[in-house]
Amino acid sequence: MYEGYPEEVIDKIKELGLYGNDLREIMIISVNACTEIIKWVGPAPTKLKKDIEQLQKNQINLMDKMHLLK
Repeated sequence: MYEGYPEEVIDKIKELGLYGNDLREIMIISVNACTEIIKWVGPAPTKLKKDIEQLQKNQINLMDKMHLLK
């Protein structure tokens, strides 16, 4: 499943408890985590919130370019 991935990436996937998930599943978990962080930060327009929102948008755009959105 992870053929061609650098060993450091595989180690990080294992460390995060995501080993066995495909790339699409990992990306969805990450996008959902961003949503939870944004909720936790609250409505105030902080730099952290803006950064997390941008990260989430970048992840969704990457998923779209990789044809991982279904």
